[in-house]
Amino acid sequence: MSLEYYPLDRQTCLIDLASYAYTTDDIKYEWKLTNPIQQKEGLRQSLPSFELQDVLTDYCTSKTNTGEYSCLRTKMILRREFSYYLLQLYIPSFMLVIVSWVSFWLDKDSVPARVTLGVTTLLTMTTQSSGINAKLPPVSYTKAIDVWIGVCLAFIFGALLEFALVNYAARKDMTTGQRMLSKQHSQHADYVSSGYQPLAANPTRPSCCFRLFVRRYKERSKRIDVVSRLVFPIGYACFNVLYWAVYLM
Repeated sequence: MSLEYYPLDRQTCLIDLASYAYTTDDIKYEWKLTNPIQQKEGLRQSLPSFELQDVLTDYCTSKTNTGEYSCLRTKMILRREFSYYLLQLYIPSFMLVIVSWVSFWLDKDSVPARVTLGVTTLLTMTTQSSGINAKLPPVSYTKAIDVWIGVCLAFIFGALLEFALVNYAARKDMTTGQRMLSKQHSQHADYVSSGYQPLAANPTRPSCCFRLFVRRYKERSKRIDVVSRLVFPIGYACFNVLYWAVYLM
């Protein structure tokens, strides 16, 4: 069983009917030309986790030193039901990622609220992923569900780190503002004592619309929040497009 596309995977179940005591000189198996496989009524609905998509027939005749042995093979194509994982994992994790972005709209001074929101969403996502992976056998390769959970955890953890950066920038802004204010007071005192009038500076307007939008906010901490409001949703939307395009093909 290959779980690389789990839970968006399809599995092939093989059933072989072969003769081990008699060669093809004694007995030979062949499929009926019409309706070779007869399915029990209600078989497709009796599988809780899979949907029986198709049943194919083939031959698996083998040749050995003792002769040729006839063999019939049945291939059952099973598609895993996705609705359970959509309701239990994909939609809740999608909502958790969006909830973690609420901190971008909270004030930088709301430290308890932003930290609690980030840590809670991160722990909830970790608990949810552990519950899903506990039902699976350990494999050495990456599954589709691992990619989804890993990226969701990365975005939630990124939102938590973003607040740490905002908090650091806010403290730097406060220190820089105090230095600038002290410098302006000393320069003003020098101009007054010398009798000169300071010249007004003409600020240059940034050519890029995005830079013009960001520079409306003087504090660097506020700029980081504004940029994060755009970068995080756009990045997550691009990941969703790429994820579903790859694993649903």
